[in-house]
Amino acid sequence: TLRTTSKKDAGRVVFSGSVRVTGDKLFGDFRALEKAKNAKDADWVVNHPDGKGFDFRFATFGGTDGATFKVGPKAETLTFKLLVNGDDDPKKVLIGKKGVHPKKAEFMLAAEPTK
Repeated sequence: TLRTTSKKDAGRVVFSGSVRVTGDKLFGDFRALEKAKNAKDADWVVNHPDGKGFDFRFATFGGTDGATFKVGPKAETLTFKLLVNGDDDPKKVLIGKKGVHPKKAEFMLAAEPTK
């Protein structure tokens, strides 16, 4: 699961980047994204043609957006590249329940294949 959150008084915050898996495919149903009148406020996800990842952009206005996905049983790693308003500062990225910052805005995690 990938979630983006911004403070209520932050205005429009744009989260963008990509998620890529090695060893297997990545599966997600991204059709339920919020629609917007202006393209700059729209959320979107584009699957990679090889089925091993996706690019995303979420415009968040003091709330939460995100994408839920699964990986196949042979998945090995997930590589995330995350930007906040175009900034690749890893201090703006939190991983897991404890909110650990990665060393860089592009980082790799061990995949947990779907059972």
